[in-house]
Amino acid sequence: MDEYRFRPGSGFLGHLRLEPPNVGAELIDVTLGIDSSAICTWLGGTAASVALSSSDLTTGHLRPAATPVVVARQDGDGKVSQTWDIPNPMNGASYQVLPEGHLLARAHYLTIIEEDFRRRAIVYDPNGAIVSIGSFRVEAEDVRATGDGAIWVAHEATTFGDYWRPVSGLESYSTDLELQWEPEGDLRLNPGPMSVLGDGMVFFDYERGAPYLSANESWMTDQPDAFGWVLHDPESRRWGFVDDGTAGQLNVTLGWTDFYGRWKPFSRGPIVVPVASPMERTRVECDASSIHVWVGQRWYSLTLNDLFDDSVRLIAPRLPDISSEEEEPEQ
Repeated sequence: MDEYRFRPGSGFLGHLRLEPPNVGAELIDVTLGIDSSAICTWLGGTAASVALSSSDLTTGHLRPAATPVVVARQDGDGKVSQTWDIPNPMNGASYQVLPEGHLLARAHYLTIIEEDFRRRAIVYDPNGAIVSIGSFRVEAEDVRATGDGAIWVAHEATTFGDYWRPVSGLESYSTDLELQWEPEGDLRLNPGPMSVLGDGMVFFDYERGAPYLSANESWMTDQPDAFGWVLHDPESRRWGFVDDGTAGQLNVTLGWTDFYGRWKPFSRGPIVVPVASPMERTRVECDASSIHVWVGQRWYSLTLNDLFDDSVRLIAPRLPDISSEEEEPEQ
């Protein structure tokens, strides 16, 4: 079988710029939302923090005197389609857009004082008012919202009475933070990073060694020699796997599945990540259709089709065939 690699110069060429909601706003976080949008968290630009009583803090899981932030959804055409003013956010929160313009905030780091901080979640309405407050029963590592409003939570630990157990897994919650799905019976999941695919999401399950759709369906009958973020086009049966474990580059594996779900490798190679200055932060995330890289306020992307189009056949050097050459007559 012919081997393919990426042509020289392939990679992230042009870029968009993440637009601040006002002059002087500082970008503190960005994550990938539905329809390949960028969900940006900007510091500054809202009203003063809301004063809360001690009982509010206990029941609401909020912290006093938090610095106000603006969360903005910027679409792939560069336009900001929606903003939320959050006057008293959870410190260190990450955000996902839900249907009907709602916004999910969840804390994503652990503190010594608040041992269950990573479980906390808040849903805001389009005006930034709190709709519901709750918590996940797991220590959330990756959280993704799909087009139908499901909130998928991958975890590396879960509660067992008053204790934590280091158990990898996956659960789904509704927009009111109620548990909707969990593995049944002996099903064990060890999900990698999740990529949104319409009303579902795909991920590489390290427990079973194959990509899965929303935890219970796989389109492969054998295991690919790849892992990481999962890109997939169901119509063309094309697949991409993105390993971001190497500094300065993404190791990409492309392939497709035949009618019977058998894996057919196509291309493999590195894609160089744009260089960041000492003051810039680099972040990589994928949905099922594309790779997204943010370097500071620069936004780069490559689609699955771009990656296939940039693959060229690798022709190995060959020695000349001298077996048929006639020997020169002796003088």
